[in-house]
Amino acid sequence: MRLTLERSKGALYAIYNRALREDASLQGKVVIELTIAPNGSVTACHFVSSELKNPELEQKLLARFRSLQFAAEDVDTMITTYPIDFLPS
Repeated sequence: MRLTLERSKGALYAIYNRALREDASLQGKVVIELTIAPNGSVTACHFVSSELKNPELEQKLLARFRSLQFAAEDVDTMITTYPIDFLPS
């Protein structure tokens, strides 16, 4: 699961960098809660916390998280949180 999340960082940072062009002060930590079905699909996700204060960016990030596909496993539905820091480079 962590591997899938780590691999998605490039796409998440690309979304952030596009928003950063419009607001150079945009930065902060977000914590996302994901509900992952046994087939690997994301069935729900929401922010536990966000320091970004940019609803448009937050919605784009949520859409990206919803599109993730994890490896199917013979387990119950899993709920996990994932923190990520967005800082200008």
